[in-house]
Amino acid sequence: MGTYSKIKGLSDVDVSGKTILLRVDFNSPIDPQAGLILDDKRFREHLYTIKALEKAKTVIITHQSRPGKKDFTSLVSHAHRLSELLGKQVKFVDDIFGSCAQDAVRSAKTGDVIMLENVRFNAEENLKLSGEDAAKTVLIKNLARMGDIFVNDAFGTAHRSQPTIVGLPEVLPAIAGLLMER
Repeated sequence: MGTYSKIKGLSDVDVSGKTILLRVDFNSPIDPQAGLILDDKRFREHLYTIKALEKAKTVIITHQSRPGKKDFTSLVSHAHRLSELLGKQVKFVDDIFGSCAQDAVRSAKTGDVIMLENVRFNAEENLKLSGEDAAKTVLIKNLARMGDIFVNDAFGTAHRSQPTIVGLPEVLPAIAGLLMER
């Protein structure tokens, strides 16, 4: 008989003062020309996890659509909608792991929420890789430098073998978010 290890969740880890890389799935129906989000259901599903991280710096990693699709766009509108739902500013950074993103994370305070640009703007995120191979990508090496703990709350994309899903747990302590636990 095999042994099963319990996947750790937010109640198993003290996130106070840490920088959390939070992978969510905000991929939503949008009006690509106006940039308006037509349905914020996925945002609302992740609110419990984001609020549970209030004693940490939260860095949101997410995507909208995929290359070649009409709704493959920046996450400016996503950050604005999340700000409305949270009742506090979510800082949007039009960078994924470069100096702008690094500076924003470094200067953030406990309780701040930062949303990085659409992670699928980075070509490596569109590859299907093993966790071991994903951990070797420039994307994952650079994202990992910005965080202390990886929280996967992206239930809708958890089956994908993309670097932010399978690579970050290889290089950072990883736990499930509240949506993922549910």
